[in-house]
Amino acid sequence: AMYGIEPRMIARAMSSRPLWALGYLDRALARARETLAIARTQREPPTLIFAVMVLQGVLAYRGDAAEAVTVGDENIALCREHGLPQEAEWSRSFQGAALITLGRVDEGIDLLKDSLSVQEGLKTHLARPMFLALLAQGLLQASRVDEGLRAIDEGLMWAERTAEGGYVAELYRVRGELLRLGGNDAAAEASLRQALEYAAGQHAKSFELRAVMGLARLLMASGRAPEACSVLRPVYEWFTEGLETRGIVAARTLLSGIG
Repeated sequence: AMYGIEPRMIARAMSSRPLWALGYLDRALARARETLAIARTQREPPTLIFAVMVLQGVLAYRGDAAEAVTVGDENIALCREHGLPQEAEWSRSFQGAALITLGRVDEGIDLLKDSLSVQEGLKTHLARPMFLALLAQGLLQASRVDEGLRAIDEGLMWAERTAEGGYVAELYRVRGELLRLGGNDAAAEASLRQALEYAAGQHAKSFELRAVMGLARLLMASGRAPEACSVLRPVYEWFTEGLETRGIVAARTLLSGIG
């Protein structure tokens, strides 16, 4: 009643995110699209904006970056039309992550950093650990190790302060990848194993797969191919949907290279 949104629609939209994290990649996308279709039939701009934003996030998580950018453009325009600056910044952050996936890494980093700065000015810190993990991923791809590690430290600080644990596994994973890039393989392996353990504890198969892929690459590089195969194969073989998404294809390619 306070914010002019339909609680059932928000719950329906939000259920898409855990579906993706739990490894139900196609069901997550279907739920997000279904929610948006319903929202378009209603006359509640905040609910519509939330539904579009959740779809944008799911697309970005799956690696469907081009569509995530298109959906984000719509949502940013809606947010500005209806005066919702916080939601506009969340969409801008997802835009940055999608641009990084598309290979426009510096542009995506700059957009994420600007959006995080604007969010700080708005005094909104909700979901900040997630967006800092996305920023750190871009900095990893740009080989900006020290800057990436600072983003990870900030993300972990906010996760502890706010009890937002949804992206902690990713923060540990990207920290491991950054440490490896910086030449500290022992610390990198410890962080990747921490990410894997955290994700497994949440039954978050999508994050578990990302963590185990990083660990498998490190193990292969250190001459431990059989161990790499033994940790990666059971996680990869758990998935029964979304088999042509970016992450699953990468895992399949990696596994075939080990074998």
